[in-house]
Amino acid sequence: MDSPSGVERYHACLLRELRHLVLSWVLSLRDNWITHASLGLPAPHLNYPLPPGFLFGADNRISEAIEWIHEYGAQQIHHRYLVTFGFGLTDSRPSAVSWGISSGDNSLACFRIPRVIFEDSSFEIRPGLVFAGILASLSHSEPVHLSRHVEEARSNCGDPFYFEEYTLHTVSNGRFIRRVGSRPVQRCQVWRCRAYLVYPGPHLCSAHSAEPDQTTVSP
Repeated sequence: MDSPSGVERYHACLLRELRHLVLSWVLSLRDNWITHASLGLPAPHLNYPLPPGFLFGADNRISEAIEWIHEYGAQQIHHRYLVTFGFGLTDSRPSAVSWGISSGDNSLACFRIPRVIFEDSSFEIRPGLVFAGILASLSHSEPVHLSRHVEEARSNCGDPFYFEEYTLHTVSNGRFIRRVGSRPVQRCQVWRCRAYLVYPGPHLCSAHSAEPDQTTVSP
């Protein structure tokens, strides 16, 4: 494999700096949104300071000019990038929906939610979750996706109960990043491979979706 050229290394350096500054911008957006939402401050619309259509509406994108100066000895280079944050910006695939941040042809961050979760009517997507996914993607410099699985716990009396846990993972290798939420659920067990899935939900795992459904449900 050819080693990267000086131009490629310089471009990679610029993108690292840009991601760092965009991370600060997104943190500021998140903090302002939390402040307005928690204090009930007067605002022109419910999502302020985010766009009125955030998360999915027609007006769901927000842009910002990111600028900084690099000094090389006696020389100064002024960098300016217009970045845009919104729904469906950096990724298009039938199996997931996504939010992203881009600048020109550069994809800076991408947060994916599998359609099986997105289309679950009992699951509510809120701005805080999207902020968590985008910030994780910026911090790890790669796309991040939401995952869910069922965990078993025991009450003080020893009775089992189940909860669905939502976690963030890197797309490239599935590395765990952080837990973002959980909720109590019933569980169902796939008859073919005994994998645990959420009930109600898809009664077969993807590997056995063509098999006859003989799922058992645990109360």
